[in-house]
Amino acid sequence: MEEYKRFKEYRVTETKPNLKKFKGTKDEILWKGIDAYYKVILNGMSGHLDSEHSVWFNPEGIMKVRCGGQLVLLTLIEQIWQKNIELVQANTDGLTVRIHKKDLDWFYEIVKKAEEKFNVKFEYAEYSKMVFKDVNSYLAIETNGIVKEKGDFVRV
Repeated sequence: MEEYKRFKEYRVTETKPNLKKFKGTKDEILWKGIDAYYKVILNGMSGHLDSEHSVWFNPEGIMKVRCGGQLVLLTLIEQIWQKNIELVQANTDGLTVRIHKKDLDWFYEIVKKAEEKFNVKFEYAEYSKMVFKDVNSYLAIETNGIVKEKGDFVRV
């Protein structure tokens, strides 16, 4: 019951920062659960907006969500391109760049400005190596050694 009370006190925007804050502690498991819970709710709602069999069916609404997110990313992509930074991949909810360390402060600053302007929050990960099949299938090794597997690279 104590964990439920703690869960009720937090907003969806706090899950990612608290995942990082409590990494390696017993609270990390709690925050992973909270984050997964919100992800299911948010992704599930998105699916209902797109389903003609749902009471929440709203094709115009889901199109606004998708287009809005794409436009936010495109503003970042444009700035990255103008700075001659290599865009490795982009999909509906994120992008990956190959960037020189000297440009990192600039990159974080433009992302911060986009977050403030569009009221969004981006996640970051730094990779030492990435292997792609396509945008939805890749293996990425973070600089801290954590391996991220997506699509065809997921090991069972």
